[in-house]
Amino acid sequence: MLAPAQTYCEKWQTCLDQIKSRTTEEEFVKWFKPIVPLEFDGKTLRLCVPNMSYVYQIDQPLGQHLHDGGMG
Repeated sequence: MLAPAQTYCEKWQTCLDQIKSRTTEEEFVKWFKPIVPLEFDGKTLRLCVPNMSYVYQIDQPLGQHLHDGGMG
């Protein structure tokens, strides 16, 4: 069971590394660092955000970073 957890955590870390290089430190710490990976099915990385305001805030001005970060 440990290997699958490492797989999705590693995938998310790769995305975070790319997102960090495209955002300010403030944006990264505020909006992306609190996100937790839940699972990866080989195509879609499922994430847990602290609350629904993250969904709106990230999807609007910052959502492109998720797609550019290797997730879309």
